[in-house]
Formats: sequence, C-alpha cells, structure tokens
Amino acid sequence: MAEETVLIRDNGIHPVTCSQGHESAVVVSSAKFEVLFDIAMYAIRDGYPREAVSSFASSLERFYEFFIRFTHYCQGLEASHFEAVWKSMANQSERQLGAYINGYFTKYGEPPALLNNQKASFRNKVIHKGYIPTVKEALAFGENVHSIIMEVVGRIEETEDKELGQFYRSTLPRADGYNRQTIGSTKGIALNSKEKTREMERATRVRDFSKVLADFKIPA
Repeated sequence: MAEETVLIRDNGIHPVTCSQGHESAVVVSSAKFEVLFDIAMYAIRDGYPREAVSSFASSLERFYEFFIRFTHYCQGLEASHFEAVWKSMANQSERQLGAYINGYFTKYGEPPALLNNQKASFRNKVIHKGYIPTVKEALAFGENVHSIIMEVVGRIEETEDKELGQFYRSTLPRADGYNRQTIGSTKGIALNSKEKTREMERATRVRDFSKVLADFKIPA
C-alpha cells in the first residue's frame, strides 16, 4: 500500500482516502499548545531553529488560553458566555496575557512564572526582526517554555487533577462521521498520559525536558 503524507491541519482532523477509495481520518488527539510544541521540536530536529522559536512562542500563548479556559470550566461557567468574552481578546495577545496572569493570581494567590525580559526580547527579535537563532538558542527558549507549562501543570495536579483530565478530554478533536480512524498524540507534551517512577509518590504529567529531547532524538 502506498504511503500518503498527511499534513497537519488546524482542527487536528486529517481526512485520508486510500487508493481503493476508502475514506478514513487521522486524528491528532492533543491540545493545540501540545501540537505546536511538537512542531517546534520537529523544526529543531530538521534544522529550522527560527521556525522552532516561533512555534514555541505560539505554544506558550495557546497554553495561556488553555489555562484561562480551564479556570472558567472549574468555575462552572457557561461555555457560550466565555466565548463571548474571549472574542473580545482573541486577536490581542497582551489582553490574553493579562487574563492569564489575573486568572492564575486569583487561583493561587501569586503571579505565574513568565518569560523573563531577556527571553521575551529574544522571541521578539526572532519573530519581528528576522533574527536567525542558533539551535542552542532555540532549544534554550524551548526549555524555558516547557518549564513554564510544566510548572503550571504540576500545580494544577496538586488540587484539580481529576478536573484537568476531564477538561482536557473535552477539548480534543472528534472526527464524527468517519468509520475508520487512526488516533495519534503528541510526544513533547501530552496531558493525556502520566508517568511514574519508583521515586514518585504518584503518577504525573510533568516531564523533564531531557526526556523530550530523547523522544525527538535531539542531543542534550
């Protein structure tokens, strides 16, 4: 059977028609921020550090959105009401950042970890000024993004582990109408799976960046 290259789509659902005319779907069962993080890691592996930085930055922004939506979910607010509010800030990243900071502070009583000024300037230099970073620089930025996300995920697991799993599953793409489906998920960050070692008291979604590098076969 001939292989077909399936390009990533924004909705995570990728229709495929085989040589016999049979229709099926490949579903990337992951959150948007997870997909973008994987895209960044593949870009690193394939030698495109500038594209990696852009995708890492987008992954972090979409994680902010994920967290904002999660906090509203935990409050039991109507999804339609949230969408009306989100619409007013959907195209304004500064407003989204402000909503994230406020939501985190309200929830935990302290400000969240963010990109420091140096990392934020580096991101802007790459995205807006056309700077081409080295692989080392891109990986350092990616590790910082990964650390910020993992810190929040770990914090949520302490008190709302069940709710996180329920909300996460509710956000995943569904390929209704396809009898045949191939389900895949991301490797770098995957909130649909937990890991546990003998040293751990409980399983967790939090992973070391060194394991991410190993999964993508990128030297540390």
